[in-house]
Amino acid sequence: MKPTALSGFLIFCVLLIVGCSSQVAPDVPRPEMAQKYLENFIRERSVGKIRLAHFKKTDGVASEMFGVKNYTLEYEVKVEILEDGYWDYNVKIFTFIPAGEAKKENIYPAWKYSPAKKGEQVFLTGWTSFTKKESGWVYNEGKIEAHLEGKDKNK
Repeated sequence: MKPTALSGFLIFCVLLIVGCSSQVAPDVPRPEMAQKYLENFIRERSVGKIRLAHFKKTDGVASEMFGVKNYTLEYEVKVEILEDGYWDYNVKIFTFIPAGEAKKENIYPAWKYSPAKKGEQVFLTGWTSFTKKESGWVYNEGKIEAHLEGKDKNK
C-alpha cells in the first residue's frame, strides 16, 4: 500500500501536536534536586552524625516575577541520628554535638538543642525554593521544621 498525501498530512499533524505539547509541559526542578541538596546539607552540617533516611515531595508551586522563574517545593523527611548527642535542627545551623563532647558552654541556650539517641528517627517538614537561571534550576533558600513530639512514633 502506497502512502497517500492524506496519510502523510496526518502523520505530520500528529508529530506537530506531540512536539507542541512537549513544549508546553511545565519546566520545574526535579524533587531529586531538593533531596540531594538536603542530603549533602545534613551530612555536612551534622559532620556525618545525622543522615537523611526518607524524602517525599508533598507539593510544589511555580511562579514568575519580572521574567524570573521560581519554584517552591514542599517536602517531608525523616532523618536518622547515627550517634548519641545533641542537635539543633534549625535549617541555618543544623549542628550536632556528640555526647562525649557536649559541655554546657557548647550548648547555646538560644539554639534549639535537643537530646538525640543513636537510631532515633525524627520527622521533619520544610520547603526549598529554586530560581531558574540560564544554566538550569539552582537552589535559592529553604526552611525545615522538626516535629519532635512525634519522633518516636514515626520509626
